[in-house]
Amino acid sequence: MQAHAQEVLAFVRQHGSTYPKDVQARFDHGRMKRWGANLNVSNHLLEGLHYRGLLRVARREGGTRVYQTIEHPPRHDSPEAPLARAGHLLDILVQLYAPLPAASLVYVCRLLSYGVPHLAAEVRQLQEHAKSRYAHAQVDGLLWFWPQGENPWAVRHQVDDRLRFLAPFDPVVWDRRRFQLFWSWEYKLEAYVPAHKRRMGHYAMPMLWGEQMLGWANLKVVDGRLQHELGFAGLRPRGSAFQRALGEALQQMQEFLEL
Repeated sequence: MQAHAQEVLAFVRQHGSTYPKDVQARFDHGRMKRWGANLNVSNHLLEGLHYRGLLRVARREGGTRVYQTIEHPPRHDSPEAPLARAGHLLDILVQLYAPLPAASLVYVCRLLSYGVPHLAAEVRQLQEHAKSRYAHAQVDGLLWFWPQGENPWAVRHQVDDRLRFLAPFDPVVWDRRRFQLFWSWEYKLEAYVPAHKRRMGHYAMPMLWGEQMLGWANLKVVDGRLQHELGFAGLRPRGSAFQRALGEALQQMQEFLEL
């Protein structure tokens, strides 16, 4: 795949503005199984090059991406500069997602190495010295990391009584490992799971009420009306407070969807 990617990159550099169909006509990459679907390998390579910052989307025509290469000028850096750049990128991710259990920090480093492969060695070096770069502590037998100077025990926001539908990629939800440590149940995005195997639904959104992650909600619009199905990790809350919070959240979603 690396060799194919380099061939596609060279083709786009020579060809200029390139449609996926241009790459498909030039190369016979075939198809591949991924995410439960049969994908075109040429499209997969273009998307991978785009993700790694080697191609950009110049424009879209009828929803189709038109790609161009990004020419990076040669750097005349000191030997320490790549490590500084990798550290800056990793710091941004840690600030966004902390506190991170150690295993999640390793996963973040792996993602960063994939996204900026030319800094992979520097990212590995940062991972090995994470304890000297970030504040950390053992909590219930697990090592946690967060930015220096940040107090993870400080109360920065008062908890309100709103109910919130969170996206599967919300920073609170994205780290599935931490999610389960905090709320003692496993959340999964099942959009790519066959319908008959889904436990939560096609696009289940975790429901955060106060400090409790109650369960999940599936929302859809049918004949111009918002419909909802709820699932709960434990018992459904009783009383009017939850019903009022749910009603307000659904009303807010209707307004957002302009129903």
